[in-house]
Amino acid sequence: MSKDNDGFFAARPSTAETLRQYKPYKRRNKPGAKPPDNSRPKDMPKSAKKTPSRRSSRRRARWLVRGFGLAALALLAVLARYPRIAAATVAAAALAIAAGTWLLVSYNSLEVFIDGEPAGFIAERDTTPEDITAQLETAISVTAGTNVRLNETITLEAARAPSDAQVLARHEIMPILRLAVTFAAEGFVIYIDGEARGILRNSEAAESVLDGIVQHSIPDGTQLIGQPDFTEDVSIRTRFMDEDNFESVEAVIARLSQQRPVSQGYVVQSGDSMSIIAQRVGMSLEDILAANPGVDPGSLSIGQTLDVVRMVPTLSVRTVELSVTNEDEPYQTEVISNPMQVSTYRSVIQPGRAGVREVTRHVTRVNGVITNTEVIGEQVLQEPLNETVVVGTRGS
Repeated sequence: MSKDNDGFFAARPSTAETLRQYKPYKRRNKPGAKPPDNSRPKDMPKSAKKTPSRRSSRRRARWLVRGFGLAALALLAVLARYPRIAAATVAAAALAIAAGTWLLVSYNSLEVFIDGEPAGFIAERDTTPEDITAQLETAISVTAGTNVRLNETITLEAARAPSDAQVLARHEIMPILRLAVTFAAEGFVIYIDGEARGILRNSEAAESVLDGIVQHSIPDGTQLIGQPDFTEDVSIRTRFMDEDNFESVEAVIARLSQQRPVSQGYVVQSGDSMSIIAQRVGMSLEDILAANPGVDPGSLSIGQTLDVVRMVPTLSVRTVELSVTNEDEPYQTEVISNPMQVSTYRSVIQPGRAGVREVTRHVTRVNGVITNTEVIGEQVLQEPLNETVVVGTRGS
């Protein structure tokens, strides 16, 4: 090896010196090494501490792309004098520009917006706004106990998240979005004659209210025909509202059971008297007599209709029940004439005895008060025994 070569190698820095120069750099990049402190001073203005927004990042990206374009045009002008290497140089420049542009503007996430306000980034780029909305509504419905509908609109936009932004998985961002949205809950409203009279959390609660009122109006042991219904127009409809409007089943039953005075007709039944009827409908004897001035209290007949004023609930229950009663079947009197006896003579030689007739009726009640009866069948269970009487026909 020549002396010049020895001098050349001697002029180069030694290996130890080279390691000393790069050792700090390598130390900074060791695993677990403490990152350099790049924090700003505390007294720096707030405006200087703000993280660049995604919009400003895009603006810088556009300027960089324009710079690449201008540089390419200048390069083409210079290389126009060298046609042999111009094509290869232009192709390499175009490839570099395309690669740089792609790196600057390519998307790596979806940005979530709630009513236009940014709420975070998610990694799953195949997610749709409908997926996010449905998942949020399902999760909230479990807690609320009824279906819900978000008050806000969820939108997604393809984005390249800033380096300081956290890109989350969809299941990780859901708790964050849950705290940022509000909702309307589906309520079940009981309407009576078109007026809302109770708001329940679910359909089961609304049905429990109506069932509770029906059961309260049916006497024990009653044999019903068909299902009870209501004299009013009753319906259950759904409506989305604030969940603070929901009521308990007990509160709605109490409201619909409140009494109010209503004029009704009362059909006289077997064994009724004015005092018994007054007790049944909750009126005094004086009031029921005043409401029926043309009725003789001592001569009531079965099936006769009286005017009464009853205290009835807001929601009135109508039932049709099967009534089977045994009633007397009247006997006939057979008269035998005896010319040997004076005309004032009368002798019963065979006492009469009433028979038994089974009568089947459909009895209609409103809130427990009979409003109509219909005989649907009769059957004689025991024939009557006719009475035989001997009367005299001889003149005195």
